[in-house]
Amino acid sequence: MPNGWNKNWIRLCAVVDGFPALYGAWPTRVRMSPVILDDLINNVFDPASFAQIESKLNLVRDDVAIYPKICNLGFFK
Repeated sequence: MPNGWNKNWIRLCAVVDGFPALYGAWPTRVRMSPVILDDLINNVFDPASFAQIESKLNLVRDDVAIYPKICNLGFFK
């Protein structure tokens, strides 16, 4: 797993990219730790870019998540 400035973006992409092969649809919601979400908001993307991502994918804070998790099929409730 990468450890550069965009590591959390790469982790999110890895989670999202594998979803259609397993379930035949793109995810609509991903749960992630507040630390990862804050990093994406404050360090990786400008506000306009982050808004564009959120227009396609609901990013949800989850205090117990360590890495991003897909949850739009009822998983990880």
